[in-house]
Amino acid sequence: MIIHVFYLPNHHLNLSIIESFVCMATENDDIKLIFLIVGSEKQYYEIYEKRFRELKIENFLFIDRLALLWNYARRNRSQSYLLHGIPYKYIACLVLSNIEKLNWVCWGAGARINRKNAKSILFTPVKKFLYKNFSSVLTLMTGDKISLEHDFKLDNVRVMPYFSIKHTKLRDMFYSLLRNPSINRGRIRVLLGNNSWCLPTYYDLLKKISKYNATIEVHCMLQYPKIGEKEKNKILSLGESLFGKYFFLDMEILPTEEYIHYMNSFDIYICACEEQSGLGAVSTCLKLGKKIYLAGLNYDWIASQKFCIFHIEDINADDFLIELSQKDKAYNIDRWYYTRSFLKGVWIDYLREIGK
Repeated sequence: MIIHVFYLPNHHLNLSIIESFVCMATENDDIKLIFLIVGSEKQYYEIYEKRFRELKIENFLFIDRLALLWNYARRNRSQSYLLHGIPYKYIACLVLSNIEKLNWVCWGAGARINRKNAKSILFTPVKKFLYKNFSSVLTLMTGDKISLEHDFKLDNVRVMPYFSIKHTKLRDMFYSLLRNPSINRGRIRVLLGNNSWCLPTYYDLLKKISKYNATIEVHCMLQYPKIGEKEKNKILSLGESLFGKYFFLDMEILPTEEYIHYMNSFDIYICACEEQSGLGAVSTCLKLGKKIYLAGLNYDWIASQKFCIFHIEDINADDFLIELSQKDKAYNIDRWYYTRSFLKGVWIDYLREIGK
């Protein structure tokens, strides 16, 4: 039995991951799963319950207090746990419960020591203590594996992006959208991503691309987490001063297929975050043939897989507004599905390994 632990507010990320695990368990009788959803934001319960009914998931439990998680963990110490990007207070609770087999999927946060940040430096001994209690650590990209090994001296880290049953099911849809592009709307649509954590990078990006303000329409992804009115008005003021009526803040979380059509409405995707951010958005844009500009770990990871992408520094190049060739578009989607074709088997083997 493997107990998967997810953080309640991340429903827009968690549910597709959970669906993939359910698929693997359905096809393999020896893989048994329970889903713990931790967090106090009970307004999200209905979203999970609706999807769980559709997937016929019965082995799940909502836990809204640390004391309840502690009690659950103490009663189930001999089971194997897999933690999916949950906050540190829940990790600490589980570590201190003396669980025998605790495994962690690192979503990027906490993968390195930020030596320019006093809080990060002071919290390092705590992270080292927590991380040493993991039986195995998974990362979604190579850069995080390298930093965990270097900064925290871990020797049990492996790179394992999630297998996505949803994107496998939607393969025909992606190829159809690529073969039948939407009609040009006049202005080239540029999307800055991937979420509100990236907001600090948007200010500089808007200034950089303002040289194209006569020909582009700009959208900023701010779907999560929710930002305050002061932050919203500040970015809105700058954007409208540079792009007028062709500047938009996108704040609605969309269902999967609507999200894909939303991403397909853009021509260029830009993410200037130096840390891991928005790998899902990047994957979607690769399959849709979009022109992608990245920085930092995101760029290093995607470029290392030989995809046709561009670095943030190339934004000022003369070909910024020129779309990818049909050859490059086809190459990116074919390569994405090829590189992901092995993941299902890799994950099944891993679940069997930790579930023993």
